[in-house]
Amino acid sequence: MSPPPPPPPAGAPLTRDESGALAVRLPALARPFTLSFDEGALDRRARQGGELLFKATGAARPRPPRVVDATAGLCREAFLMASAGAEVWALERERALFELARDALRRCAAPAAVRLRLEHADALARLPALAEGEAEVVYLDPMFPHRDKSAAVAREAQVLQALAAAPPDEGEAGRLLAAALAAAVYRVVVKRPLRAPPLPGPAPTASITGTVIRYDVYGKRRLP
Repeated sequence: MSPPPPPPPAGAPLTRDESGALAVRLPALARPFTLSFDEGALDRRARQGGELLFKATGAARPRPPRVVDATAGLCREAFLMASAGAEVWALERERALFELARDALRRCAAPAAVRLRLEHADALARLPALAEGEAEVVYLDPMFPHRDKSAAVAREAQVLQALAAAPPDEGEAGRLLAAALAAAVYRVVVKRPLRAPPLPGPAPTASITGTVIRYDVYGKRRLP
């Protein structure tokens, strides 16, 4: 018999639902928000493949790189990259978001769960402390307002707004890119709104564009 889940962390609007999963309860939400990796839209995306994210990071290559997701948030994209075959180390500085992701990983039965490692850490402090070669690819997703108005995305945006600090300003974003470039062996990938300028710093070597977002790629060496 598995041990009971730990109590929710203090200082955040988190409770346990009837199944034992961590849930976020906010006045603006009609029902509690629970994160799950192996059901719903995220599970469908993981099974379908073909993500621009995979092309940008190399997560689906025959020899996937080791990826450090330095701004993991709810770890959805970290889980997608792990589903594609990459070993992913996800860093998240906000305790409540980290706890939600850790709880979702605890409940996840998908094979990708064994390739996803979570750590409660600030990327600006953690990236310079990585051993040489640990981060073959560094992925950055500085938060930005979502244009997708679907109910699921709106609920998630409310949760992120309630539990996370403000998105990094230009100075912090530039320092984050510099730290990522110093740590990465092969490349840094940055998620941006389609028409937003690149992060402060060197120009990206390539961009992979979708309908509302793009991935700026800062290449250092060719992926194996």
